[in-house]
Amino acid sequence: MKDLPAIARYMRLPEEQLRFPVELFHQGFEPNYLATYRPDELGGLDAKTLARLKRSVVYESNLSDHKDQIVIGLQKDGHFNDAVADALVQCTSISQVDAIAKNLRGKKTAKAFADSDPNIEKVGQAILLYRGDNIQDFQAWVQTQTGLDPQEADLLIPKVKRWLQLLLSEDAQLMLSLQRTLLKNAVVSVKVLPEPSQTTNQPADDLPATQLPADPPSTVASTAGPETAGPETIALEPLAIEASSVEASSVEAPSGSSVEASEEPPAKPLSPTLESPEAIASFKSDRKKPREIRTKSLSDKQLSPRQRRRRWLRGILESYSKLRKPVRDLTPFQVLMLSRGLRSQIIQLQFQIDSKHLVQLCRDSLCPGRHPMHPLLMEVADTGLKEFLLPRLQQDVLAILEEDANQALIESAVEHLETVMLQRPVRGHRILMIDAVGQKTAAVSIVDAQGNLLMTGDIVCNSSKPDVVSQNVAQLGQWVHEHQVTLVALTNGHARRYLVHSVAELMKQSAEGSLFWTFADRQGADAFCTSRNSLVELPKISRRHRAAVWLAWKLQDPLRQILKIEPARLRLGSYQRELPQAELEAALQEAISSAITKAGVDMYHADVEVLKRIPGMDDATAKRLVEERPKGNLNDRDALGKLLKESLSESRARQAIGFLRVYQSNNTLDGTIIHPEDYRLAERLVEHAQLPAPASAPDDWSKPDYEKIAAAIAAAQSMALDAPSSELVEAFGFDSHADEINPNFGVIDSQSDASQTPADTQDPVDTQDPAVAPDAVATPTIQASETTATTETPIAPESSPTPENPEVAEVPAALEESVQTPAPNEPTPGATRTPVSMPEIPEKPMERPALAIDADKLARSWQVGRSKLLSVSRALQFPFADGRDFQYPVPLRSYVPTMERLEPGSMLSALVIGIANFGVFVELGPDCTGLVHISQLGPSFIEDAHQFVQVGDVIPVWVLHTDDKKKRVALTTRAPGSEIESNHRDTDNPRQQNDSRNRPDRQASPQDRRGPGRPNAAGGSAQPRGDRPNNNRPDNRGSDNRGARPSGDSRGSYRKPDSNRRSNSGQGYSETGEGRSNRQVKISRPVPEKPITEAMQQGKEPLRSFGDLMQYLKKGPTTPETPPPSSSPADPIPSNETPSGTPEGANNPNPGTDDV
Repeated sequence: MKDLPAIARYMRLPEEQLRFPVELFHQGFEPNYLATYRPDELGGLDAKTLARLKRSVVYESNLSDHKDQIVIGLQKDGHFNDAVADALVQCTSISQVDAIAKNLRGKKTAKAFADSDPNIEKVGQAILLYRGDNIQDFQAWVQTQTGLDPQEADLLIPKVKRWLQLLLSEDAQLMLSLQRTLLKNAVVSVKVLPEPSQTTNQPADDLPATQLPADPPSTVASTAGPETAGPETIALEPLAIEASSVEASSVEAPSGSSVEASEEPPAKPLSPTLESPEAIASFKSDRKKPREIRTKSLSDKQLSPRQRRRRWLRGILESYSKLRKPVRDLTPFQVLMLSRGLRSQIIQLQFQIDSKHLVQLCRDSLCPGRHPMHPLLMEVADTGLKEFLLPRLQQDVLAILEEDANQALIESAVEHLETVMLQRPVRGHRILMIDAVGQKTAAVSIVDAQGNLLMTGDIVCNSSKPDVVSQNVAQLGQWVHEHQVTLVALTNGHARRYLVHSVAELMKQSAEGSLFWTFADRQGADAFCTSRNSLVELPKISRRHRAAVWLAWKLQDPLRQILKIEPARLRLGSYQRELPQAELEAALQEAISSAITKAGVDMYHADVEVLKRIPGMDDATAKRLVEERPKGNLNDRDALGKLLKESLSESRARQAIGFLRVYQSNNTLDGTIIHPEDYRLAERLVEHAQLPAPASAPDDWSKPDYEKIAAAIAAAQSMALDAPSSELVEAFGFDSHADEINPNFGVIDSQSDASQTPADTQDPVDTQDPAVAPDAVATPTIQASETTATTETPIAPESSPTPENPEVAEVPAALEESVQTPAPNEPTPGATRTPVSMPEIPEKPMERPALAIDADKLARSWQVGRSKLLSVSRALQFPFADGRDFQYPVPLRSYVPTMERLEPGSMLSALVIGIANFGVFVELGPDCTGLVHISQLGPSFIEDAHQFVQVGDVIPVWVLHTDDKKKRVALTTRAPGSEIESNHRDTDNPRQQNDSRNRPDRQASPQDRRGPGRPNAAGGSAQPRGDRPNNNRPDNRGSDNRGARPSGDSRGSYRKPDSNRRSNSGQGYSETGEGRSNRQVKISRPVPEKPITEAMQQGKEPLRSFGDLMQYLKKGPTTPETPPPSSSPADPIPSNETPSGTPEGANNPNPGTDDV
C-alpha cells in the first residue's frame, strides 16, 4: 500500500516487517487472531502492536478518503490548483486537511473581493509583477496605472492591500508552513478569565460617585489591549472579545438598574439642600452599615450538573495560570483541558513567538526575492499576519494538537479498561460488600465463594460518631458471624469517610487472620443495576442492593461482570467526556474483544453481546448461534464450523471457530483454545511428547437451562425499572451523561453531621474530579425516596414490595419460578451451617508452571513455529488456566492501616483523593493518608498525573517509608523488584523524532507520550519510545527520582503490575531501531583518592593525574629536608590507616557495600 512507509515511520518498525500483517488486515483478519494463532509468521508482533498497527492503517485509509472528498469539493468550488494539491499531499492529519479547506472556502475570497472593483486586481498584479526602479510616490504610481484622480486612488490603495492579504490566506503552502512554525517555536501561556457572576458582587452603592459603569466597547478595549500590546504576544482575539463582552454585560446590568433606581425622584424631598452630593455622601457615611450575611458556598447538590462540571474545569485551569511552555511540550491532558476552557470562555491563550520569521514567510509568498516595493510588501505581510492569519493559525494549531491528544487519551482509556477487566479475581472468599453511597444508609450484600447471594441489608452511613460506629460494628459483626464472612469490601463512594471508621473498628475487634478487608471501585455499578440484565439475575431485590451484589461479583470475576455493561459507562478517565465518542467506543470494543479472546469464550453460556465481539463474528451470526444452541445440534466444533460458514466468509469463520470453546464434546480439544487447524500438532504432542489429554470441561461446569433463562428474560422485559426514566444513569462519557457527573468526590453532604468537615484542599491540588464514580453520582438523589426512616438500629432490607418500599419492583410469576434468587436476609436454599476455611491470601503473582517438554528442540525437529508449539503445549497442559492469576492480587489486609502499623514493603489498597503536579495523594484508612510522588507512579517518567489516574481510583501501592514525626507516608506503585525503565533520546531533531507520523508539526504518538503502563507480553514486538526534548537533562537522571522521559504503555501498570515484566519486553527498539537493555543503574562507591608523595610535592617525581595536581596546588611545594643522621627508621603506618593518616572507609559512606 502507498501509505506503508508513513505507517512504518509512525510505528518505528521496519517496513518489510509490517507489509505482511497489513496485507492480512486488508483480507479481513483481526489482530487478536493473528497474535494468537499466527505469531511466527509476523515476526513476533504481539497483540498490542498489531492493534496499534491496525488503527494506523485505518487512520491512513480515512485520511486518504478524506483528502479525496476535499479535492472533489474544492474542484467544484473552483479553489483547486497544483499548489493546493501539493499542500494536501504534505498533510499528515485530517485536521490539517480541514484547515486548508476552511481557509480556501472563506466567506471573503480574493476573487470575490476583486470583483467589486476591477482596479483592485489590476493594481495588485502590477505590484507583484513590477521590476522597475524604486517608486517614490506610490499614490501617483497608482494613478498612472488606473487613471483615477488622487481621492479615488487613496481609497483604492487600502483595498489593494486587503486583496493581497486575502491572497496570503488562500496560499495553502504558506498556511502549512506557518502552522509548522507555530507548532515548533510558539510558547503558550494561559490567562484565566473571571467568572461573570463575580463582577456583580459589588453593589452600586459602594462605587464612588464619579465611577460609572463601563461601556461594552471600552471594556473590550481594556481587556484586549494588554493582550496585544507586545508584537510577540498573540492572543485569540475572537475569544477575548466574547469573554470581555460577557463580562461587560454582567457588570452593566446591575449597575444600570441601580442608576435607574437612584434617578427616581423621592415622593417627599425633605429639603433642597439634602439633595447635594455632599449631603448624600455624609448621610451614607453616618448611617449604620447593614450586617453582612454570611452564606455557605453552594454545595454540590445546589449546583446544576453543568455548574459542577464548570467548577471542576475551572479548578483544573486555574492550576495552569502560571503555565508557560512550548506548544509542542503540552501534554495530551493539558491540550484537551485548554481546548475545553477556550470553548467555555474560562481562559484565554496567548501565543508568544518571534513574528519576524513569520512576516518574512508571508512576504516571500507574495513575491520571492528582491522587489522594488519591498517596504509595501512587508507592511502588507505584517498587517495581514496579525489581523487575519494568526487567529486562524491558532485555531488550526489547537485543532491539530487536539486531534493528537484525543488519540493519546483514547489509548490511555483503553489501557485502563484492559487493566480493570484483567484484574486478578478474588477467589474462595465470602464477601460482605458495603456500597458507600447514600444519604442516610448504605446498601450491604453478602455473597459466598460461588457468587450465591446470602443476604442484603443496610447500615447507617451519615456519621462517624462513636455511638453510630458501635451500632454499625455490632450489626456487621453479627452478619460476619452468621454468614462466616472472610472479606469485607468498602467501595469508594462519598460515604466511605464515615463507614471506614466502622470497618476499622470491626477489623480491630476481629481475631487476627479471621477477617480481611479491601477497597473496591464501584465504577459500573449503577450501569448494571439500571439495566435489564440486573432484573434477570436479581429480580427480587432493590436497585441499591443489586449494585452491591454486582460489586461483590465484580471482585470475584471482573471480566465477566464488566461484559454485562457498556464499557463507556465505566470511569476511564476525567477526560472521558471530552473525547470523540465514536472513536472511543470503537477502541473500547476492540479492547473488550482482546480481553475475552485471551482465554476463549464458552459457546453455551455466552450471550449475544459477548459473541459478537469475537474476531470474525457479526451480530446476525451471534444471534443465530444463540437461537440454535438450545436445540442441541451444536455439540462439537464440526457442527459449529458448518453453522459459521453458512453466515460468514471463509476467513471470518476461520477466525471465530478457534475462540469458541465447546465443552463436553466428543473431541476434548474442542474445549480448549487450540484452533482446529492445530489439532494434528496437539495430537502429536499428546502421543509423542506425553502431554496429558485435556478434560472435556472444567470440573464445576454444567450446561445452562435455556428454558429458564428464556422465561427470565421474557419476564424481565415486562418489568419496570426501579428508577424513573429521568433518573436513569446515561452512558458515561457521552453528552447525555453531563447531568450525572459529580466532581466533588468525597465532599460531605449538607445533611451530614456538622462536626465533620471536609478536608482542606489547596489550589494546586485537584480534589474535584468529574470522573468520580458516575455510578455513584445520582445515587444519593435516587436513594432519598428509596430508604425508609432511619432509627437507632440498622435498617433491615425489604423482602416484598410494599407502598413504603417503592424501590422493589413487582416480580412476575414466570420470573419468580424461573430464577431461584434467595430472598434478602434469608440463607440460600439448601445451604448448611458448615465451617468455612480461610482461603489463601496471595501476596504476589502466581509463578508460571514450567512446561513438561523442550519446546525449542521439538520446534526444530518437527519444523514447527516455536510460538505455536508453546501455545498448543500450554493449552494441553493447562487447558483451563486463568492468565489473570499471574498478576499481582487485590491487596487484602487484616487491619485498616494506621501510621503505627505501616511497614516498608507492605502492599496496600489506596484511594486517590487528590492530584497535584508533584504527585498523588491517597487515602489508606481513617486519618492515614500518603503521597505517591510523580516519580513513583510508574516504571518511567510521567509528566501529567491526570492522564493516568483520577480522583476516586483505587490503586495498589507499596510503602516506601514513613515519618512518624511529620505524619508522612511515602508510597510507590512500583512492585518490589521491578526495574526502572530508562530512555535514551536523540535531541538533535526532537520534533521529527517524536511526532506521531514522522512529521515535525505533530505531537508525540500516544505510545511515546504516555508514561507507565502494563508491560507487553513476553516476546512481544518492539514498541516506539518517545524522545521529546529533555532540556539538556542527563538521560539517566530519573533512575531514582523522576524516571526517564515518557515511554511505553499507558496507565495500568501501577494499578496491576505484572510480575513477569522483562527489561525489554515490547520495548526492543530504540529510535534507531537498535535493541537496548534496561538494566538497573549501579552506583559505585566513591574511591578514596590516593595522596601524592613527598617527592611529588618537591618536584622530584611526576604527578599522575589532575587529581594529584589539585592536591599539589592545595598543599603547595615544600623544600626537601635533610634527615638527621641519628634518626631512627620511620614508624610503620598502622594497618587501619592510609598513608595520609585517614582511617580506611572515612571517605566511603557505605564501606561495607560495593554497589548501591
